[in-house]
Amino acid sequence: MLDSRSWKCPEPGTDNERAPRVHARLEGGSSAFVCPVDDGTSRRGTIASAEGVVRNVADDLLELEGHVAASRVTLRLTLPREIDLRPLEGRRVRVTVREAALAGRAWRKARAQTLTIQGSDDRERTALGGTIWITAHCGLGAGAEAGPLGMTTALSNRSDGPLVFGTSRLKCAVNPGEHVRVGGGDAEYVMYFVERRPNGVATYLVAHASLWSAR
Repeated sequence: MLDSRSWKCPEPGTDNERAPRVHARLEGGSSAFVCPVDDGTSRRGTIASAEGVVRNVADDLLELEGHVAASRVTLRLTLPREIDLRPLEGRRVRVTVREAALAGRAWRKARAQTLTIQGSDDRERTALGGTIWITAHCGLGAGAEAGPLGMTTALSNRSDGPLVFGTSRLKCAVNPGEHVRVGGGDAEYVMYFVERRPNGVATYLVAHASLWSAR
């Protein structure tokens, strides 16, 4: 078992010590694994993944219990205060933490991290593998991975520009610090552009509406 590597968004000058508003790390348990990935581009990295029933949720952690009680995995995380993961207690989920670095850079200089928590209960199985509860990204530019509702993202070239969330039905330009709701019923999601820093580091998330505590 390998722990997910420690990571933080790089910042120039004194801002380098500012903690990212989205950060995740999987620890412990034989049911978690980390593997290297190389998609053939300039971005290389690792994927850490674990599956289990959510047994404990606190402000900075989420515990998963595997098929064997002793195989607990801890997800240590930092998320915006608007997100409340307590509705996931008792559900079986798969947690994936993907870290990417530019070619030639040390692992600990990773430029992007994406956290995904997806339902894995049999009753929630879909063509996409289960309900995507949250996808959160922090890094240079926007993540290329599809999120809930087949969502894609694109970041404006302007230093203070918006993030464009797109689905097959609509596109939404969201400014830093703002959010929009899309979908409805059991498939309602909140798209939140958390922040954009001067060096191009963008932080955003897409969360199931049941996890959104801001009213």
